[in-house]
Amino acid sequence: MRRSEQLFSSVLDALPALVVRTDSDGRIEQVWGEVRHAIKTAPQRGAYLGTIFSQPAAIFLETHLWPLLRRMGRIDECYAPMEHVGGEPWPCFVSARTMSDGAGQWFVWLLFPATERARFESELIQAKAQAQRLTETLRVQNWRLDTLARTDPLTGLGNRRALDKAFVHSLHSVVGNGKRRDGALVAPEIFITA
Repeated sequence: MRRSEQLFSSVLDALPALVVRTDSDGRIEQVWGEVRHAIKTAPQRGAYLGTIFSQPAAIFLETHLWPLLRRMGRIDECYAPMEHVGGEPWPCFVSARTMSDGAGQWFVWLLFPATERARFESELIQAKAQAQRLTETLRVQNWRLDTLARTDPLTGLGNRRALDKAFVHSLHSVVGNGKRRDGALVAPEIFITA
């Protein structure tokens, strides 16, 4: 192995991801990346690529990713969990490229564990749900405040604000339909003297 190939290989081995080269049948030819030791079924030369994924992800690989890669020549950030040494699914994003030279065709896969991204997305979903709950609470409180502002606290009837709002609404509905209407507004003033 030449010095440049050794340097390239050491750089790939230091990545916090898994880089896998497979043949056209999906058999692993070469593996790089520091996370390869954290995968339940460690990728071995000659093994099928699907063995490192959880069972549903392996099925997804076979039915969707391989056909897409063969047809389009690339895959960008598809979610396919691997199995961690502990046995639980490990969130992972998969990207792949078709490569070829005069000798044949092969595939290069980048499998990027996305535990932090999954946590961030979960927090974002929770924050969005909380914002929706707070927005609904605020809407209800604004409705209550508006009702209180238009109601006389002593009688429970509409106050001057309610009258003004009803008058403007009525005026707009009369003017808005284009028909002429006559009307009068009577504002009796009652002064009580003691």
